[in-house]
Amino acid sequence: FQIVSRQVAHPLLRDINEKIKRDLRDGQSLSMSLQNQSRFFSPLFINLVKAGEVSGTLEASFARIADFFERKNTLKNSLLKSIAYPTFLLFVGLLTIAVLFIFILPKLIPVFKDMDVHIPWMTRVLLNTADAIRRYWKFIVIFLGVAFLAVRHFLKTPDGKIFFQKILLKTPYIHTIVLKKDLSESFYSLGTLIQNGVPPAQALAITKDSTENIALGRSFETMLADFKKGKNISDLMEGSSFFFPEAVNMIRVGEKTGNLEKPLLKLSQNYERDVQRVLETFITIVEPAMILLFGASIGFIAIAILLPIFQLNFSVT
Repeated sequence: FQIVSRQVAHPLLRDINEKIKRDLRDGQSLSMSLQNQSRFFSPLFINLVKAGEVSGTLEASFARIADFFERKNTLKNSLLKSIAYPTFLLFVGLLTIAVLFIFILPKLIPVFKDMDVHIPWMTRVLLNTADAIRRYWKFIVIFLGVAFLAVRHFLKTPDGKIFFQKILLKTPYIHTIVLKKDLSESFYSLGTLIQNGVPPAQALAITKDSTENIALGRSFETMLADFKKGKNISDLMEGSSFFFPEAVNMIRVGEKTGNLEKPLLKLSQNYERDVQRVLETFITIVEPAMILLFGASIGFIAIAILLPIFQLNFSVT
């Protein structure tokens, strides 16, 4: 930790490192020192270090911790990468349409009113919408801003997180990505803890506290209560809607052979790969779909503008 302190540049990390060094000099164990800084270290981190201290394999514990967070960040970055380009397309498309409705289309309203032709319904809808946006765009911006801040604040609350997660888990196609991502992290956490000698009941409790999916965490909490009554983990997972049949079967085999950590870690790896494949497919489908959507929107605007001009030419001829 003395060597690490020379490499740390972030002020907060440097302060945490100094506190750990001070605790170690005072005779505290590393896990106890990390427990004192529990605001910055997850239960998984602390308990893996504690298990490494007890078994004399602290370096292996740190290697597993590093691997866990590396895989977690890799999966998170893949999710962000998959939505980056569609988000950019959405922003550019909406900005283009907003410029058309606020600055360009309102200038065409007097021109079309002066035309002595019947204005098609497409053009009327377009011009009325453009006129309304031009008149009330400030109120629209304020409303959208307030709504965004209100939704953002709500999603930070426990009820908001549960509500948002329920929507994701009920949305076709999206629920597979979200559930397998959370299960991959939970299975890796549970398998790593058991592999390091942490009792299964304690490993379930730590996994429950470590998962970001509140509904899945509650499922682990229910499983923990029944597990303490003598039931098998595989039987408890079979009664939950969060776990896929192949996971239940693999874990049941692991229980019978006494190697529960192996199927858990294998499932974590499989689900991580599944999420990667689903994300690649998602990008392949969403990008052309968004381009087609905005192309159709621009095409509708162009047709709505050109139709009265064509009708005027026909009436003149």
